[in-house]
Amino acid sequence: MIQCPNCKNTLPDFAQKCQFCQADVTKVPRAKGSAKPGDVAGQSGRYVSHKFVWGLYYTISVWWIVGGAIGVAEPFLTAKGQELSVFSYAGIAISAFSVLVGIGLLLQAELVRGIVNVLSFLKLVGGLGGLIGSLLGIVFAGPLGLLLVLYNIINIVVAGATIWVIGETRTRAM
Repeated sequence: MIQCPNCKNTLPDFAQKCQFCQADVTKVPRAKGSAKPGDVAGQSGRYVSHKFVWGLYYTISVWWIVGGAIGVAEPFLTAKGQELSVFSYAGIAISAFSVLVGIGLLLQAELVRGIVNVLSFLKLVGGLGGLIGSLLGIVFAGPLGLLLVLYNIINIVVAGATIWVIGETRTRAM
């Protein structure tokens, strides 16, 4: 904890401005090893770098947009002049939804952040189920089963990271 030089109130180590008098406290000495100005406390109480968390947040947002855009374009690129099926149009609609979700994440819309949390949780649960199935699949599919294990582990890590990043940015949405 630090003390504001202007009003003498106690502030958290990561404070950049005094919440009481708006004085700049970035030059106030802090205890060695404590949080630096600009660091933020996550829900876990640990201090995380503002740049790292927000960088990861925006990377995930762009990932949703790029993945959705590829999903929208892919049926048209592979149709080779043939008419698209109902399933292709359904896939396009889902991919367009992904683009909108990514844009909503970039805009930090709380509703979209909640939707992504739910979808990520479902992906996490599905990945755990898929991991169990792919571990059993190693017996029957050999090396292909091992690739499925790796795929499910990546899905679990990405879904967990997404939930964590949204949780860490919850109280700091701009």
